[in-house]
Amino acid sequence: SRRDFLTILRLIRSGAGGEPKLLTGPLDQEAFIPFNRQVNAILEAQIPPGGSADIDAGEEILRAEHHARVPELLETFRDALKAVARESPLFLVLDHLDLPGNEFNDYLRPLLLDLCQSDINLCIVAVPTHAEGFDWQPLRDFMLEVRIDSFPEQEWVDLALDYVQRILDPTRFADDLQRRQWLADLRDKLQGLSGVIIQGPWKPVRLLGLDLLLHQ
Repeated sequence: SRRDFLTILRLIRSGAGGEPKLLTGPLDQEAFIPFNRQVNAILEAQIPPGGSADIDAGEEILRAEHHARVPELLETFRDALKAVARESPLFLVLDHLDLPGNEFNDYLRPLLLDLCQSDINLCIVAVPTHAEGFDWQPLRDFMLEVRIDSFPEQEWVDLALDYVQRILDPTRFADDLQRRQWLADLRDKLQGLSGVIIQGPWKPVRLLGLDLLLHQ
């Protein structure tokens, strides 16, 4: 579903869930205390008894009357990201970026432009239908644009096997022999899908269905 600008920032801060946690988990929350305080102040959040303004109080989004304070919110968020990046390398991936074009152009793009000129690595995955109205021009000097088309059927098994190995929990196997046998069985299953489910060129989204195989 389409998200608003503040929700995108919260997802970057807190992680999007999923596995492995190293890739999708929350960033250092201490670095975001000033941002959380600012969000609470702007939204006039009601802090429950015993609660703390250091913690983002809820899921309320920015309304029109808050938009004048977005630049200061961006500055605080940018400083938090840069603080995290000073401690260890930070690779920020905005996958299937989907928000109104005006919010991208007016709010998120200035932040991304600033990050492009920092030590933070940035990858944006945007589906054309979601990115309608996005003005990428100010970012083009810092971008390597890659358009991903459908993959040929003959690459299905190798790419699918590579994808599964990247998200596979290594602790599920007693030893390397068991792991290699499981992967060999998986290759057979993937080959069986070729020509049945996979017929001709296929989209990367097909890989998401492989999560079911990890529970077998």
